Amino acid sequence: TGEDTFDLGTQHTFRLAAEYRHNSVNTTPYAGGTISYDVLSTSGMWSWRISPTLSLTNALRLDQLALHRGGNVPANYPLTNSDWNRAKTEVSFNSGLVWKESEQDTLRLIASRGVQLPNLANLGAFIVDVPYLHLTGTPFLGATTVSNFEVDWDRDLPTLSARARASIFVQHSDNLITADSGVIPIQGGAYITPIGIGDSDAEGLELSANGSFDDEWRWSLSYRAEFILDKFSVIGADGKKYSDYEHTTPKHSIKASLGWTHGAWEADAFLGYQTKMSGLLPLGYGSTLV
Repeated sequence: TGEDTFDLGTQHTFRLAAEYRHNSVNTTPYAGGTISYDVLSTSGMWSWRISPTLSLTNALRLDQLALHRGGNVPANYPLTNSDWNRAKTEVSFNSGLVWKESEQDTLRLIASRGVQLPNLANLGAFIVDVPYLHLTGTPFLGATTVSNFEVDWDRDLPTLSARARASIFVQHSDNLITADSGVIPIQGGAYITPIGIGDSDAEGLELSANGSFDDEWRWSLSYRAEFILDKFSVIGADGKKYSDYEHTTPKHSIKASLGWTHGAWEADAFLGYQTKMSGLLPLGYGSTLV
């Protein structure tokens, strides 16, 4: 890993960085194979102090992954080592505009894209090859990406020794992965694999405040509303197979706390409420909503 941070004038700060990683793991419980990848990551950041009250920060990251496999495969295995000779390139970024509108008010506009690469188990390190049960990871999985757009407003309340925040957000998750909904046919059966099951969208808001009083007391209060729409292509039982964010996330939640400190003594009380939601109950090779 190496990086360099430097200024151009008084308004611009830049950071350049590069990182190399090599990860490998033996296959299990079927032994004899090795899954590995090499990742070269390069990134850059630009911070621009546009004015005393306005600043812009942009960060960009490029991940280049080379996947490999070596060693033995089970008899009648539907893949060969050459199937792992694959390259993936993913881009992530984070951009934020901050406006200090007054001594009490700060407004933030944020846009970001994050990338989660599949783990080595899902990429093929996990292999089960016994009669009537065939499970394997697969090199054909794509990355999961999450795009988020957010507006935040912070308000200082000095007369109350408090601070308030309001946020609204929109989020899109692409190519979410489930453990075992893919199928690769073989003679006399099939291998079950992880697979990308589709997308999920969320939107919502957060309202929060915290403060203190009488030197010894502190408090906080927050409310969150989140509405999710899953667009999955793999269905199991009477719900999504292993994944169902739409019905397992509460639409409304409230949290409150009150704390006290005096010398060496400290006490805190917490209260939480959330609207009704479902849970996923494992059921064979799928699940059902309860």
